[in-house]
Amino acid sequence: MERKVRGAEEIIWEVVEQRESPESPKLKNKKYIGSLAKSKREVVEEVKEEVERRDKEEKSERVCLLDGERGLWTLVLSILTGMVYILDIFHVMEYVWKASYVFYKEGSQEARLWVKEQLIKLLKGEVEGLIEILKQSLSEKRLTQRGRKTLKKVIGYFERNKDYMRYDEYLKQGYPIGSGVVEGACRHPVKDRFERTGMRWTVKGAEAVLQLRIIHENNAWERFWKFRINKEKMRRFGGRCWKPKTPVIEIEKKAA
Repeated sequence: MERKVRGAEEIIWEVVEQRESPESPKLKNKKYIGSLAKSKREVVEEVKEEVERRDKEEKSERVCLLDGERGLWTLVLSILTGMVYILDIFHVMEYVWKASYVFYKEGSQEARLWVKEQLIKLLKGEVEGLIEILKQSLSEKRLTQRGRKTLKKVIGYFERNKDYMRYDEYLKQGYPIGSGVVEGACRHPVKDRFERTGMRWTVKGAEAVLQLRIIHENNAWERFWKFRINKEKMRRFGGRCWKPKTPVIEIEKKAA
């Protein structure tokens, strides 16, 4: 992906307004990796192999974007080393929105403005300040038991992941902070094909179709079929192509 230094306004446009900036960095050399049958560890190992293939001498900056799923973080940190790890801002904002509904009515303009204010704090690297504000809010008498529970959940999420929420540093370096590309990739090869009305799948069948879709998206369709044909020849003829005993020209002459 191209390095693109962006300001808070551009991020707010994308995250809060849910619109892509016309100057968003464009992907280069994108490759899909995924599976419905393999374990998470196996898929992450594939990612590691691809990273090492592209950067054998370890000269490039490596950035890893993840959501807040704790098990995935544990797995990735043990396999993909030497990277800048970033918590996806879109998943962070889901928790900010949850907190806003503790104080304001869902869908209200007040909630929207509060979310924008907190996003600006996060983009300035003030995650500790936001955590402190939320902790102080727990003492408010007007909060319901459900509201307190929600705030505690949000606070816990931020405290666990604050080391990967240094968005002010990431933006200065031009790093991506949102995994929208990954979400889009999941939607296109997977959801658009597998979640149509009335569809039922076995893991084996779904995996076969998914791998074909990934091959197509990776622009490897022609290479795949050459590989597939050669493999089938090996299976049937042991690497020896069958040749007719009578030349094709003689066959055509007799037919005439």
